[in-house]
Amino acid sequence: PAIWAASKSATVCRALGRDAFQSWLLLTGAAFAVLIATLLSVMAMRTGEIGFVSPFRYTSMLGAIGLGILMFGQWPDQSTLAGTLIIVITGIYTFHREQKISRGVTAS
Repeated sequence: PAIWAASKSATVCRALGRDAFQSWLLLTGAAFAVLIATLLSVMAMRTGEIGFVSPFRYTSMLGAIGLGILMFGQWPDQSTLAGTLIIVITGIYTFHREQKISRGVTAS
């Protein structure tokens, strides 16, 4: 199926021209980057200390908001910003708490 899809997409790109081929290359590169990022994230979750790794799970949300602003000029609504702020603050607190616990000081 993958070879068939690649040959069909190449045929479509030739019919549509050079711009379509460049778009397909960019989409393929982006898909590959997402694949690698997901695999690395899963590997980090499996092997890393959960108290350290878990706050980084939500960095993609901040990146998506940033890209939405930069690329589309679209600002998130207030509820999205409030939810993101809660998640970021919770992640920072968790990271701070785990650092205190790992030093042997109990969190109060």
